[in-house]
Amino acid sequence: MSGNAKGEAAKSWLVSFGDLLTLLLCLFLFQFSNSNIKEEQEGPKDGVTHSNNMEDLSEGISEYGTHERGTLLAQLEDGTPVVESVFVEDEFALQDYTLNEEGRGRLKNVVIPEGYGLQRISLVTFSCEESSPEALRWLQATGRALSIQRQLIDDGYERAQIAVQVLGPHCFSKRYPESKEGMAALVRFSLKAMT
Repeated sequence: MSGNAKGEAAKSWLVSFGDLLTLLLCLFLFQFSNSNIKEEQEGPKDGVTHSNNMEDLSEGISEYGTHERGTLLAQLEDGTPVVESVFVEDEFALQDYTLNEEGRGRLKNVVIPEGYGLQRISLVTFSCEESSPEALRWLQATGRALSIQRQLIDDGYERAQIAVQVLGPHCFSKRYPESKEGMAALVRFSLKAMT
């Protein structure tokens, strides 16, 4: 084989190898982008929804009306009875986003009225730290959601029963000035009558 023929063979091998690499890269990018689309359609695997859309935000907040710290038995518009616990900013530790002792006790001691069973738990978290950067407020709201979700699971509730929505850096008290305290988290236990 002449030197010229060897050079041609080496060049053609390089071109074929380059084409193969390009094809593999395209396949990888297609697979990666397709998996993200599928994940978005199925929802998050950890059960936590992060809402950055103002429509979702408004819908999420308006559904919960105005609240102050405490636990109460309420009723939704469709007649579903619920037990609600509202936790405000000063009930969370700044470092690890966990509830303080009083808040943990209140969450642990939620009583489902006799004759009712638990249908699902809705957990919505906010951050009202106005002086903090937006990324930190998302982190605070997410940390609070995961902390409360962990406590609910530790208290014996199933992860599948807990729907979590993180509304992030949107101060609840600014949208509803009649609320006396900036709500940081709302835990709503939706009940069903036992037959």
